Amino acid sequence: MKKHARQLITSNMVYLLEHYHFDEITIKMLCAECGINRSTFYAHFKDKYETYEEIKRFHMTNYETLMDNIEQSITDNPDDKRKYVKQYFTNVFYYIARHQRFFTSVFVVHPEKELIISFIKLIKFRFEKLIRSISTLQDINFFLDYTVGGQIASIYRWLKNGCEETPEKMADIMYRNIIKINR
Repeated sequence: MKKHARQLITSNMVYLLEHYHFDEITIKMLCAECGINRSTFYAHFKDKYETYEEIKRFHMTNYETLMDNIEQSITDNPDDKRKYVKQYFTNVFYYIARHQRFFTSVFVVHPEKELIISFIKLIKFRFEKLIRSISTLQDINFFLDYTVGGQIASIYRWLKNGCEETPEKMADIMYRNIIKINR
């Protein structure tokens, strides 16, 4: 029951984030949504901030794992580096689609500035490692600012439109624009 209660609390926090800005969410609301007592909530979390931090940590850790897998693939198969750029985008868009409710909530409906900034920094850091492993660009920081800004804008638009395009289609769009770097 302990793991189930934590999962219930975090999934209902995501549900509430779809309808309310984080600052508007109370423990009372969260407990009512979960159908639990406050004592059950406090047995698992100190406060709503800790709950939200766990959700953010979950997504950041999973994103890091996705990127670690891509980097390992490049190391294991260095002759086909370009395909990993597309795999990078495919993984990102599949992940976002799988957690669409959360990402739509914090990027579009009730933007959470700190989370967005953390996500942008993480994307830029990991994308830089990927690009450096497959290309020798000059002025890479300007390129990264430009391309990561475009990625975030595309993710935002995709989420705002209800993820109408498939993750594969979005990955292909990003890939076709990025791969032009070696023209």
